Amino acid sequence: MLHLVAFPPWNTARCDALAAALADGDQVVFIEQGGVFLDGTPGSRTALALLQDAAEVVWHVERSVVPPGGVLVQDVVVIDWGGIVGLTEEHMPCLSWY
Repeated sequence: MLHLVAFPPWNTARCDALAAALADGDQVVFIEQGGVFLDGTPGSRTALALLQDAAEVVWHVERSVVPPGGVLVQDVVVIDWGGIVGLTEEHMPCLSWY
């Protein structure tokens, strides 16, 4: 399954719901405010750790929302919208998290 994550990490109710929905082999793409998960701040690291502990997934971030200091998390693939379209074709269904 593909998860497009557009909410910020301080939305703890959404983080909990996403963590519960993740399954091994899923793909997660951070878009819009979801890019904040990767900025390396303590709150973002805590929220991302919750998601990382939920399942073995592949992590992506859309190029335009990479934090100004870069992606401070290992194993995250930076992709463009063309790459996201490709993921939607390969991984059905697709859930958008706002």
